[in-house]
Amino acid sequence: MSSSKYLQCICLATAIGLAGCKSWNKPPPTSAPAPEETWTTTPIRMSPQEPMPVKEGGIPLVYLLESPSMVRVVDATAKQDLLTLPMPGKTIIAITEGGVSVGGATMKLGPLPSDHRYQIFLQSNETNVIRSGSIRPGKINQQQPATMPAP
Repeated sequence: MSSSKYLQCICLATAIGLAGCKSWNKPPPTSAPAPEETWTTTPIRMSPQEPMPVKEGGIPLVYLLESPSMVRVVDATAKQDLLTLPMPGKTIIAITEGGVSVGGATMKLGPLPSDHRYQIFLQSNETNVIRSGSIRPGKINQQQPATMPAP
């Protein structure tokens, strides 16, 4: 191959490369349009139900409360409420002869009868609901180009 043809090939390859590089010089998108969301919430109508204890038994009785909730502790044998109060999540509730303790602090002093059955209830004022909806991609604003977050 002659040197002039070689030089022409190099020039042509460089021109093609530079033309292709122009598209790579565009900045990447920095954000996307917000999605369009539509949601409906419908309460579930249910007949009242008998409260069920989350834990029941004799002394010692221990329960780990996973999430914040209103807790009621009952002496089922005597049919007497011992304690009702809101408690934070990740709290240990213990019923022993010495009383009812919450997170290591005694909240109801004993002695409690060891031959009785005790119950721990979680109370909620939340309503059961059915939630349905749709999420659609957002529309790009014609005045501004869509942009996406940088990697």
